[in-house]
Amino acid sequence: MSWIALGTVLPDLPLRPYLLAPATADAMARRAAEEGFTVTEAVLPEEPDEQALLRAVGTALEFPSYYGENWDAFNECLGDTELRGLFRVVVLRGFDRYRRAGLHGFVRAVHLLESSSEAVAQEYGARGGLAFVYVGEEFGR
Repeated sequence: MSWIALGTVLPDLPLRPYLLAPATADAMARRAAEEGFTVTEAVLPEEPDEQALLRAVGTALEFPSYYGENWDAFNECLGDTELRGLFRVVVLRGFDRYRRAGLHGFVRAVHLLESSSEAVAQEYGARGGLAFVYVGEEFGR
């Protein structure tokens, strides 16, 4: 399988970043798995902060135990993670809690995660890929 953008396979998705309500995200995850994507989930805690977000994403991406839970460490571990042949979708549940914790942190996190997805696309081309889906009750209304 060659990497195909998630929005190409599931054309009814909104444009990136994918901000989805839980029911929509559930349906998207099922359809993505049926299309051959590896779907993993991360659930943010009730009172998330940047470190909690990075911990959850690192766990979903199976980063090594020495992962430092900061953006530099995230990018380093992402670069060390073999994504060739992997077509991964990370579903981030409770992301609306992160938005409520602060708009600046929310925008920064989405920007940095989407930038990392783009970097993976540039690195692997059609041989691997990574997409993030941000899930919250407030999204997709």
